[in-house]
Amino acid sequence: MVKDLVTNASYLNNLLSEKDFNFINNFDDEIKSINTKISEQENTRDSIVELISSIADVLNLNDPEIDNYSLYKYSNELTSVFETVNKNINLLSDLKTKLDLLDSDIITLLVNAENSTHPMSYFDNIIQNIKSKIDDYSSSFEKVELQLSTNNHKINSFLNRDDTKKYLAGFNIVLNNVNSNFKTSPITKSDYASNEKDNNILIISEKDDKVFLPYKVEEINDYLEQFPEQYSSFESVVAKEFILPLNYYMSHPVIARFREAYSLCRDREAKTIFESLKYGMDLMFNRRLNPAIIAACKTQEQLSNYMNCLEKNDLKHFTDFEIRFEVNPF
Repeated sequence: MVKDLVTNASYLNNLLSEKDFNFINNFDDEIKSINTKISEQENTRDSIVELISSIADVLNLNDPEIDNYSLYKYSNELTSVFETVNKNINLLSDLKTKLDLLDSDIITLLVNAENSTHPMSYFDNIIQNIKSKIDDYSSSFEKVELQLSTNNHKINSFLNRDDTKKYLAGFNIVLNNVNSNFKTSPITKSDYASNEKDNNILIISEKDDKVFLPYKVEEINDYLEQFPEQYSSFESVVAKEFILPLNYYMSHPVIARFREAYSLCRDREAKTIFESLKYGMDLMFNRRLNPAIIAACKTQEQLSNYMNCLEKNDLKHFTDFEIRFEVNPF
């Protein structure tokens, strides 16, 4: 979405370098990739926490038939690996923060420029600041990639050890994403993904910190046909394209509403850049409209149906898809 806006803004052609444009062309994919990697690291961390807890329970038994010293030593190693996974999550989260700020800055610039009577020179300092942030991100990314590679080698080497596999099997713990190439995250909602059938449910879950979007089988098959090198199965498409972190929508809701409304109009309805830009700006400040619901809509008509029901406080008559909210207990 951002790349469409920027590459169609002719006044930026002489202000952004080829490297800047290349960065923006891959911007949305970069955000999605980092969100996926964070989710995968969190899944690994959850499994490690479960293993640490199980070992602690055994140590508390003080069973003389158990080699408590070896188990205690192993527990310390496991705790060190846990800390390394946390470092990875922090490194990736820092990168994501930089991208979120860039996302906000770029869209704000383009929206303001579209509606401003100022000459483009008025925005020079803003554009230079964006260029500086792109350079800063690129530099940070290289350092983080190097650190992640080192950390992942340590994590995966430990988790693939024979003793670790023995403990995992003994405590019946399934460890996900133990792979330096980052496997796709598992689907965690049994009522969400069901044996390659259409899913007509939107789940906005604080409990899982994720959004589970509805999908059609034909959509999944389109991904598999068009991107066979990226997706190996029906489940891998669902996990990567239709399960997203909650903060992707909620950390900057105004920007998220604009982004999703623009994408709905431009990508799904094939409308013009101008029409899509206007549609996004019309909806971006509607605080009653959850950005994830925009993302769940397949057509503008569906979104219009939802907004009509919302306006009448009569959401039970919205039947295009089911909406479930899972909130954390107080």
